[in-house]
Amino acid sequence: MAEAQDLPARRDENTVNIEAARALAQEQGDLRPRTSPQAIHALLWAIGGLVFLGWVLGIIAIVMAVRAQADIDDSNGRLKGTNLVLATYVVGVVAFALSFVWMGLAFKAASG
Repeated sequence: MAEAQDLPARRDENTVNIEAARALAQEQGDLRPRTSPQAIHALLWAIGGLVFLGWVLGIIAIVMAVRAQADIDDSNGRLKGTNLVLATYVVGVVAFALSFVWMGLAFKAASG
């Protein structure tokens, strides 16, 4: 019977601990790593390069990916997204290369 009386006290103690943890998290900021917005934007530019002006957008995406990787490395674990950066490198290079293939095919078709 003593355990049944102890339950509300434990519940109150746990509630206080949860509230204290939330207050601490708000005070210090969210400590979980978040995905680098710059890495996401770089990947979107690279994907856009597959569709339109890959020789321009592919280079822009690769430059943004280099900067995003530098930010991730300097963030001390607060940012993640290294795999997005790697995907951006691959898609950016493919977009860049495909744009020249498409231009070559267009010139070949136009010349006869």
